[in-house]
Amino acid sequence: MSTNNEFAQYGKFDHAAAESQLAEARKAGDSFRLKLDVGKHRLRMLPGKDGESPLLTFWEHSLNLPGEKFAIFTCPAKEKGRPCPACAKAAQLSASPSEVDQTQARKYLPKKRAMANFIDRAEESRGPLVWTFGAMKAKGRESVYERFLFLLTDPDLGANYAHPVDGYELLVIRTGLKLDTTYSVSIDERNGKCPLHTDTEQALHWLKTMKDLKKLTNLLPVDEIEAKMRGEQSERTDDRPTAQDAMDRAGR
Repeated sequence: MSTNNEFAQYGKFDHAAAESQLAEARKAGDSFRLKLDVGKHRLRMLPGKDGESPLLTFWEHSLNLPGEKFAIFTCPAKEKGRPCPACAKAAQLSASPSEVDQTQARKYLPKKRAMANFIDRAEESRGPLVWTFGAMKAKGRESVYERFLFLLTDPDLGANYAHPVDGYELLVIRTGLKLDTTYSVSIDERNGKCPLHTDTEQALHWLKTMKDLKKLTNLLPVDEIEAKMRGEQSERTDDRPTAQDAMDRAGR
């Protein structure tokens, strides 16, 4: 008859180990997204390919649904002039004489966003990460997107900070939470111009593995958008954007 000693090396996978593995699995599902906590962050923006801008702008719907669900998708009307269920809903509510409906209509309108590839200097081992941020003025303040452009074009402060050899580090400071989130962006001039990485092979690896931003803004078929708006494809899990993310990515 077998003894317990024969099975000593098995059966040690306890609850704590399972929780840890689950957290890692969920993190991996969204591992290319850069999420900035409140505080200071030192980032390096990666350049665009073949002379393209490192910044990609697009129009996005971000809908809060009942039951702490959400729906985030690129607007087909703004991007390609195609039918958009969310824009149609906004038009329908706007035509109503009800002030409540008209207020609700604004929630269905798309907002201009921007994204770029970055290296988070605090977590370089994660490689290229994509940060999505606001591209529209809010409360009279310039958007994060406008600030990035300003730093590229201003004759006194401007610099091609995304250049892989002669670029600069960026300082991003986040304050506030949810709809009160704000970001300040500046060039970190303490080290002056510096390469993306002192190891050329590592720098080239990051450039080759950065995300194709255009693929991240692919348009969904109308039926899939409608399903999202009904909450049918919006199960809340840790490896997908949360309602908090939706508000954070609208940060100024």
